[in-house]
Amino acid sequence: MKILCFTDIHGSSKKLPLVLSKEHDIDLIILAGDITQLGGYKEAGKILEPVLESFIKILAVHGNMDREGVLDYLEEKNLSIHGRSVCEKGITFLGLGGSNPCPFPTPHEYTDAEADQILQKALSGITGSNVRIFVTHMPPVNTMLDVVQNGTHVGSGLVRKIIIDYHIDLCLCGHIHEAAGTDKIDECICFNPGAFRDGHYGVVDIKDKTINVRRRMI
Repeated sequence: MKILCFTDIHGSSKKLPLVLSKEHDIDLIILAGDITQLGGYKEAGKILEPVLESFIKILAVHGNMDREGVLDYLEEKNLSIHGRSVCEKGITFLGLGGSNPCPFPTPHEYTDAEADQILQKALSGITGSNVRIFVTHMPPVNTMLDVVQNGTHVGSGLVRKIIIDYHIDLCLCGHIHEAAGTDKIDECICFNPGAFRDGHYGVVDIKDKTINVRRRMI
């Protein structure tokens, strides 16, 4: 399976058609949140129109900077995996949108307790899968992907716990623009491809249980 990964678009979608024309043989598109910059339903539709026109399967979660209408749009178009687990070509995907609480209020924030409640039903659906992918806007805590400019770790303890407890193979995240890159928790690859707003995206290749991730720039 070849997966095209976008996170932190923040409304800057002009180059999406260029990426979609450049990358070939894509089986799945992942959107890992912050599709808009404090936008809602209408903005989400305008941004994602070229992605929908690609007719490639899309799985998405909202970000903390997306208003409620974005989640409504994703659910209406059957793209959202927030609080859900789905299987695509033998690979299980688990989704969690929003972020843990930020220093300043944003539309979609969840405490670890709230996020745990959102995921409880979905977690029962990920047993027995050969490859498990966790799509979450917020990065796991205490990794290279959750460090802000002052050196503080601001990621989610719950995301880290789920990665360990449920033997996740790949965590796709975003949120912290300055911490794009890869890290590992046990055997799990954690990957933030970088903000698409700044021209970054990612490609993931999965063959059997071998996972390769690459950051790319447009």
